[in-house]
Amino acid sequence: MAMARRQRVPAGCDERFVELEGRRMRYLVAGDGPALLLLHGSLGFSFSFSENIAELGRHFRVYAPDNINLGYSDRAVVDASVAATARRALGFMDAVGMRYAVVLGTSLGGPVALEMARMAPERIRKLILVSAANPWSERWRWQIALFSTPVLGWIAAKLMYWLPLKFYDYAIRSRMYADKSRALPGTVEEYVAAMKVPGTFEHGWRMVQGWDRDFASMEDSLREPFPMPVTLLWGSKDKIVPVETGRTLREHIPGCVWIEMPESGHLPYEEQPDEFNRILIEVLSTRKEKIA
Repeated sequence: MAMARRQRVPAGCDERFVELEGRRMRYLVAGDGPALLLLHGSLGFSFSFSENIAELGRHFRVYAPDNINLGYSDRAVVDASVAATARRALGFMDAVGMRYAVVLGTSLGGPVALEMARMAPERIRKLILVSAANPWSERWRWQIALFSTPVLGWIAAKLMYWLPLKFYDYAIRSRMYADKSRALPGTVEEYVAAMKVPGTFEHGWRMVQGWDRDFASMEDSLREPFPMPVTLLWGSKDKIVPVETGRTLREHIPGCVWIEMPESGHLPYEEQPDEFNRILIEVLSTRKEKIA
């Protein structure tokens, strides 16, 4: 049986835009109930959660924004640091009338979620970090060394627009997934279409300029406890942010809940969406997390 093609705007979701700092920010929204804010990774967008939003919307009011310079939000030269991205995420909450939220951050969205919790702890009910980038995963990444150089990094960012689809197919299906056959039709094409909107890779280049500073700051922030419940969820076969680094992060967040999906890679919400949705609903529907 042929697999259904993923949709940029999934059934059961509304596509909306809101003005933030004078720029148009796109987001998907679905459901009613307590607010759940989904934060995508470094070059992702709301499409990352295409197989989750409608199901989660049966229990929560789900918001999945495209960060400025990513997805189909406006492109502009802005501060691309984790702290600035966190401030914009809090500004998005203000713009859509979201006073409080459970915040889920995946990959680079994980550090952003943690920074939001430091900036405005009274607004974050729970933190869910999925395959979160962390100081122990990013310290030796050669790609960061390349892209962070002022000249070579800028040239590399420009060249990314001209790479063939096969490159992205490998980078997404073979690297992000434990089992590339689980990638639904349309996955690679939709990611590539959004990444090739002019201004995207330049923003990526700006992000990595402060990478060392951002992750040193994240490590420092972990010295203080978080006032809200924190859950870490990882795919055991993550090739991008290895599960071992997640376990190290776990040691720095006393009292957090650890959940491991044994057959998933870096994108468990895409690779095993039904199981991911089930786990997340169970975690968020209990007063105190009981999954270990």
